[in-house]
Amino acid sequence: MSRLKLGYAPTRRFVFSAEDAFRYKVMIKEKIESFGLDIDIVDLEGLNQEGLLYDDHINADLIADRFKQEKVDAVFFPHCNFGTEDTVARVGKALGKPVLLWGPPRRSAA
Repeated sequence: MSRLKLGYAPTRRFVFSAEDAFRYKVMIKEKIESFGLDIDIVDLEGLNQEGLLYDDHINADLIADRFKQEKVDAVFFPHCNFGTEDTVARVGKALGKPVLLWGPPRRSAA
């Protein structure tokens, strides 16, 4: 049986902290790797300086092309500081693979 190839496309919104999104990107990937699952993670490193999905005009095609070339089986889009939903949708549609969207739980102000 072949290993699962997971496309890892953490996303951020430009109006929020890029530094926080980068930090969450790293923490989330480390958490996935700590599970000890038999998967290969294909990330966005090298496509831009941050390794994050954030610019619809540049990233959607590049990300979809990378994931197609790597033949990913599914894609995980964690929203690290909110998301760039239109780009996420474009990439997901271009791939036609299962997609998991995730965002941190909302904390109450109690």
